Amino acid sequence: MKSARHVPLKIPLPPWLQDHRFGETAVLPAVEIMALLARAAAREYPGAAIGHIRGARFHRFLKIPPRAGHMAATAVLTPSAGGGLLAALETRFRSPNSTMRRTLRHAELHFDAGGTVSAPDFEAAASPGENGALLEAERVYPELVDFGPAFRNLRGRLQLDRQGVLAQVAGSPRGMPVAGAGEVSPLGAVFALDAALHAACVWGQVFRGVVAFPTAIESREVPAPTAAGETYLAKVSAQAANDGDLCFDIWIYDRAGRLREAALGVHMRDLGHGRRRPPSWTAALAADGVPPPQPPPATTRSATERSLRHETLRFLDTGGDNGTGGGRGRPGCRR
Repeated sequence: MKSARHVPLKIPLPPWLQDHRFGETAVLPAVEIMALLARAAAREYPGAAIGHIRGARFHRFLKIPPRAGHMAATAVLTPSAGGGLLAALETRFRSPNSTMRRTLRHAELHFDAGGTVSAPDFEAAASPGENGALLEAERVYPELVDFGPAFRNLRGRLQLDRQGVLAQVAGSPRGMPVAGAGEVSPLGAVFALDAALHAACVWGQVFRGVVAFPTAIESREVPAPTAAGETYLAKVSAQAANDGDLCFDIWIYDRAGRLREAALGVHMRDLGHGRRRPPSWTAALAADGVPPPQPPPATTRSATERSLRHETLRFLDTGGDNGTGGGRGRPGCRR
């Protein structure tokens, strides 16, 4: 293996990043960490394959200081066999009671050339299960996902059943100019996959009773990067995890039914150790045919109601609502 290259980073901190919080602390989103490393890799190694990620691990949160315009970090980039690239994000930390500084590794992943993604057929991916419920995206924020406006990018209705979630996800927040949605990344808009992770978080609260955050992604393929200002359809498929974590496969399609990206073997865990619990009304969604309390956060589906299929077709017909008005094996998961 070749020697590592340590690349100093000056991470810009636009005010909207303060909307991404764990409890009372603003933290850098996992999707933004992947985007940062992809940009650094593309600059330092122009010929490197960036469109496929495997073995992403998110070890610890990177806290965002309040009222800061930038933050220092280091991208550690190491060329690997076959033209791949190992990448890690690190910061230096000094305890207030010590003069010594130590290195904190927040995340690491492996870029490589990847391969052809065997994606589910769009018609099959968009087809609802036999039993399920519709949940308005407005009810997700802040009751289930307590983020600020910049990270509230689920749209329309979420369609939930015990196999997963079907949801519309936006490539940029409502009211945010496309030019203000962050630096362009080879991986596309950060907000679309981030919103799909919110849908997975909702599923965990409804069907497993836990508030979970992403800790690992076994494989991420981006055949056609998502873009700010667009809305996509995300299929979140629940998988069984060997280690007890929640585990999902996520597929993101555009309105023409083309796969834009896939995140497979997405591990999520209750990082708050039970300190935050889902609201009590989520239990009603997990029980087929049981209506939620008033005011209703969701409506259960019946044969005479608007079907999940209709929701999908409406997305395809209208091009989605952008809110602006106008494989590889996954050793951590088992099926």
